[in-house]
Formats: sequence, C-alpha cells, structure tokens
Amino acid sequence: MNHNEKEKCIASLSTRVRPSTKKLLEAIPLLTGTPQQQFVDEAILAAIQHLPEDIQNRLHLLTDLVPKNTSN
Repeated sequence: MNHNEKEKCIASLSTRVRPSTKKLLEAIPLLTGTPQQQFVDEAILAAIQHLPEDIQNRLHLLTDLVPKNTSN
C-alpha cells in the first residue's frame, strides 16, 4: 500500500480535550515514534476491550448500521 492509499484509509476526527491531554498526545510521537493517529486508534480499541462484553457486542452491531462515509 503506497502513501496515498494509506491516506485514504484514515478518517478525520476532531475532538476537544484538556490542554494537559493535548500536550501528552503531542509528546507521544516524540518519545515513541508512534504517530498520534495510531496511538489514538490503539487507545480506543484498548478501551473498548475493557467494556463489558454485552456493550462490546452492541457497539459492533451499531457500527455495522452506521453508513460508511467515504469522505473525510
């Protein structure tokens, strides 16, 4: 997969966080080399794994119902 194809696979997300959280998110790539979007993606998936199984199942059902947005 080339760089342009990878770009198409990444959706845009805008959210508000505390200034201290933003500073941490900005520091992560400097210390780990992990891009911010990868860190956020992995953190969300890890958080979902800690949800009760019934909520995880409902979440997956809901995501199947949400139309796929091809534009960012």
